[in-house]
Amino acid sequence: MPLHQIAVIGGTGPQGRGLAFRFARGGHTVTIGSRDPQRAASAAAELSQLAAAPITGDGNLAAAERADLVLLAIPFEGHDEMVAALADVTVGKIVISCVNPLGFDKRGAYGLDVQGGSAAERAAALL
Repeated sequence: MPLHQIAVIGGTGPQGRGLAFRFARGGHTVTIGSRDPQRAASAAAELSQLAAAPITGDGNLAAAERADLVLLAIPFEGHDEMVAALADVTVGKIVISCVNPLGFDKRGAYGLDVQGGSAAERAAALL
């Protein structure tokens, strides 16, 4: 299997960090994307040391531009805006969404109804 250049958009959160770590350990080139490039760089440095594999950090758009595979690990709130912002740089690329449409209240997390079926289907429509 050929190795990929993977951008983990939302890579500073728990899900994104875990996936970035595992992809890097598997030999893929990984860039963590964040709205805050400094936060991405900091998370990448920490994960790179833990994974004993190179992981870099950058802004979401720059990370996606360099990748051939883009993984969305972002909160559902703001999903459509983030995905739309990535549309031009994801043309012809593999885009995977592991976004969970969740809302939160005093009892905890609950699933949200998503117009269009799922977060992945919304991302596909926007891209």
